[in-house]
Amino acid sequence: MDRRRLSEAWFKWHLIEMKIGLGERNIDTLVCSEVDAEIQRLLPRIHEHFTEKWSGSHHCDNCKSKDCSQALIIDGHMKGTRLVCDFMEGDICCEEIGSITVGCNQTPVKGSYFCVNHQHSLMKVNKIETQPDTDENQHSLQCKTEKRKQAANKHRSAGICCAVYSCGVVVGITELFGCESLSQVYVFLTWLWHAVQHFPRLFAYDDACHLKRYVNSRQKTAAGKFIANLTMVVDKMHFKNHVDKWCKQNVNPHKVKEFCDLNTEACEQTFKFVSQFKHATKHMTYASYNLFHLIMCNMYNEDKIIKSTKRIKLQSH
Repeated sequence: MDRRRLSEAWFKWHLIEMKIGLGERNIDTLVCSEVDAEIQRLLPRIHEHFTEKWSGSHHCDNCKSKDCSQALIIDGHMKGTRLVCDFMEGDICCEEIGSITVGCNQTPVKGSYFCVNHQHSLMKVNKIETQPDTDENQHSLQCKTEKRKQAANKHRSAGICCAVYSCGVVVGITELFGCESLSQVYVFLTWLWHAVQHFPRLFAYDDACHLKRYVNSRQKTAAGKFIANLTMVVDKMHFKNHVDKWCKQNVNPHKVKEFCDLNTEACEQTFKFVSQFKHATKHMTYASYNLFHLIMCNMYNEDKIIKSTKRIKLQSH
């Protein structure tokens, strides 16, 4: 069997399942040329449905981990990237910081650097968004942990950013463009604030020093104020790279007793699973790439819940 036909059948099957789960009344038979457009139409709702499911009762009522939902950990994963159009126009935005130019998120036509909508354009760009990550009045930190300096190939995306509870359950996913910039992470955080049913007050990120200073200067909205008031630390594995005095005083996970027994490496453990598919995703479209990661992480979460339940049963005997 042709692997492309198998892939089309797999996405069709899961798309139909998603449509049923979202309450779509008309489950029509789709031709191959329509599947990608239909996924893209439903993608915002699929993202919301995923986050509501894994931040709500389905997770909390079934997870047997003692650390269930106590902290939220966020990190980026650049190993599973895909080809993206080189056209420079294309924004993501949120109320707190406005628009960020990240470029077109669509897949280029074969033999071109541009997608079908922009293949006659000459507007090439190094795919790093134009929104500045730092304020001019802030002194620079001595630790060299800024993610925006780790830019992806300009013809490719920058992978994904995952939000994972300390118990290991993935609660949100977003695609990154250009680099894992503070502005894109911040947009993801504000989206999570709106979508997550349970947002814990404990938060870990491997570049928490730069992110904390970034969010502290953006408290004009309810989401901005909530994020700025989180107990934010660097995850334990990466804290050794933070040598600045400010980091040791303000984002040290070993100084916050609530983090002593929490798993702050939940994202790294998730990426061990996700990285298995890095070769399968490199030629996917925007729609199929995002849907694929949501499906895989949903399966990963279900497996986590089953294993935690079995572990508790074994301990009780």
